Amino acid sequence: MIDPELLKAVPIFQSLPDEELASLAAVMKEQTLPAHQRLFEVGEPGSTMYVVKRGLVQITIPSSGAHVELARFGPTEFFGELALLDTQPRSARATTLEETELYALSRESFLEFIKPRPLAALAMLAYTAKRLRTTTELVRTRASSNLNEEFHKRETFSDRISDKIAEFGGSWRFIFFYCGLVFLWMAVNTAQRFGIPPFDEPPYQGLNLVLGIIATLQAPFIMMSQNRDQARERLRAEADYRVNLKNEIGVEKTVAALDDLRREIAELKARLDELAVQGAPPR
Repeated sequence: MIDPELLKAVPIFQSLPDEELASLAAVMKEQTLPAHQRLFEVGEPGSTMYVVKRGLVQITIPSSGAHVELARFGPTEFFGELALLDTQPRSARATTLEETELYALSRESFLEFIKPRPLAALAMLAYTAKRLRTTTELVRTRASSNLNEEFHKRETFSDRISDKIAEFGGSWRFIFFYCGLVFLWMAVNTAQRFGIPPFDEPPYQGLNLVLGIIATLQAPFIMMSQNRDQARERLRAEADYRVNLKNEIGVEKTVAALDDLRREIAELKARLDELAVQGAPPR
């Protein structure tokens, strides 16, 4: 027997009166699953939303050959609500982490229940939008992390050397090294009283040659490092675009489902008004 009091603790149903909670409980089904049982998989047709009565459910999505955890749902929390708003395949995997009891609500039962109760639909859409934002941020961060890992795997020894040289050339260490080299060179070639013969007398043409070689070699290393950074940024921007596009499509589907729901509610109300005017009892 499904407990209406537990449904009252579910955020999207908190605004419903007790008699409507009882009606909702009557159309839901209860099921018990063992630990590590897969409830549904990515791409499977979905038509059921679940409320956790007891236990813990993990939601994951595939990414780079592995599954990234999006969320974990415990008692009084719900998931799979997108299946009630459209008929698209599942976008994530759901797996029980321990023995779990669930309340299942099918799309057909949900539509019949929600038609005269638009506030419950709006509350569900608000929670859905919040989850979409969280998922988008997680996938965006994960995509950036994966790009960095892929670049690191593809780097050659020469790439790493050029990056180190470019990093050194843009630091205070290089400035100190550069100034120290100049002063040391000048000091050695002017310290004749210590018995050290000068090898580059003023105006230090040898020093100018060495500094010119350093500057000439440093420029290509810096440009190679910058080119790789630009390629990395282009791929990261492309990954962000794909994530944002997927999110926009999900929002559009949600809005379209809400419009369909509102239209069905309006048609039902018009039908009830017509029957009331005709004096016939609504069926």
